[in-house]
Amino acid sequence: MEQFVYEKDFTRPPPPEPKETVSLRKLLADNGLWDKPYMKPREVPYVVNPEMKKNFENMIPLCEELAERGGGQIRATIDHDKHDAYIVVSGLRFFEFNLKGERQFLSKIADHSTGITFLPGDVAGTVKLSLYFPYYRPVISEEEEQRRMEDLLNATDDILALLSKS
Repeated sequence: MEQFVYEKDFTRPPPPEPKETVSLRKLLADNGLWDKPYMKPREVPYVVNPEMKKNFENMIPLCEELAERGGGQIRATIDHDKHDAYIVVSGLRFFEFNLKGERQFLSKIADHSTGITFLPGDVAGTVKLSLYFPYYRPVISEEEEQRRMEDLLNATDDILALLSKS
């Protein structure tokens, strides 16, 4: 009996070399757009997101168990400047989710974090798992949100006008 194999190749050809490149940053700077008031960032206060804080704290022991079982390392970081948090389990030789408890772990990380990434490890032959949590949330009034949207629309109009001239 013949084996059934399903294959498809989604490899994309490399993009063609651009004939002329223009730096958008340089174009904006040369035309004074960075000096416009709506291009200046506004300070937005942030507060801890209680749900994400709880999820982050609850996932640390589970990820620690994974790291211990696989002989790897765990690093949990709250970045107060970027307003987010990460848990990275690294140094593992493989990930396998065959047993019921392992599949439950996979389900929990999917339910409790907002981003899951499997990456090659820093050491050859290892892999790492990275979980992302938006640890803080912005506190912004409806009026400020409306002003930010107007700023975005003004900037978009000016950038499009500038690009159509180039």
